[in-house]
Amino acid sequence: MLPLDVLYLESRPGSGRSPTRRLKERGIDVRTAPLASVSAEIQSRVPNVVICELDTVSDRATLERVASAVSRIPLLVVAGHEAVALARDAAKLGVCRFLTRPVRTTELELALHQALQQPARRDLERLEFANRQLAALNDVSNRFSRIRDERELLDEVPRLLTESLEFDRGILLLHQDGSFSVRSICFPRDPPEFAESFLSRIRSGELPLPPPFAESFDKNEPIFIADPNTHPHWPKAPGEVIRTRSIVIAPIRSQNRPIGILMGNMQHHERAMD
Repeated sequence: MLPLDVLYLESRPGSGRSPTRRLKERGIDVRTAPLASVSAEIQSRVPNVVICELDTVSDRATLERVASAVSRIPLLVVAGHEAVALARDAAKLGVCRFLTRPVRTTELELALHQALQQPARRDLERLEFANRQLAALNDVSNRFSRIRDERELLDEVPRLLTESLEFDRGILLLHQDGSFSVRSICFPRDPPEFAESFLSRIRSGELPLPPPFAESFDKNEPIFIADPNTHPHWPKAPGEVIRTRSIVIAPIRSQNRPIGILMGNMQHHERAMD
C-alpha cells in the first residue's frame, strides 16, 4: 500500500479541532494549511490525498474552488453539521468521501486508504472517456464534412461544440480590421436572455475579451485554462469566484493562418463525458 502524504486544509487554523495529531500518531504524514492557501501548498509539494474542512452551507464556493485546485488528487471533506447539505455538491465535484464531525480516527484512516485507490479507478474512467471522446470527435468530423457552405460552417461550429463534445457554451469570433467580432454563439443551458445580454455587452465593449483570446490568436495555438480562478491573465474581481470549470480557446485557421477564435467552456455539473 502506498504511504500516505496528506494535506489537511483548515477552515479555522489554530482551532485545535483537526485530527492531524491523531493521524500522525498512526504514522501518517500529514501537514495542515489554511483553506485559502490550497493552490500554493499543492505547488510546493503534491500530496496524494487532500482533506478539506467545511463549516456551513455558505462554504459551497470554497468547496468548488478547492475541488478545482486539487484536480485529480483524491479529496475528502470533513464537515460540520451545518454543512451537511453540501454532500450532494461534493459528490458531483468528485469528492471521495464526505464525513461529518466528530470523525473517529479509524474511520478517517480507512477513508484515506480507500481514497488512495481512486487514481486506478480514474485511469480506467479516463480511458473510457477517451473512447467516448474519440467517437464524439468522429461524429463532429462527419457532420462537418456534410457542410459545403463556409458561412453555414461558421454558424454551426459552436452548436456542434456543445452538442457533440458537451461543452456548455460555444463562441466563435472572427478577426477583422484588428479586432474581434462575434460570428456565432450557442449557450444551450442558459436562458435566451442571458445569451442576448452577453452578445450585447460584447458588441458594446462593456465586456472586453479576456487576454487569452488574443494570446491564442497571436500565437496561433490553442490554450487550455483548467481553472480561470487561478489563471494569471483571466479577469476576476477581488473576492470573486468564477463558476466556470474549465475553458478551451483555439484559433480558427485558413491556410494555416488564424482568422478567428473558437471558445468552449464547461461549468460545474455532471455530464456524460466529464
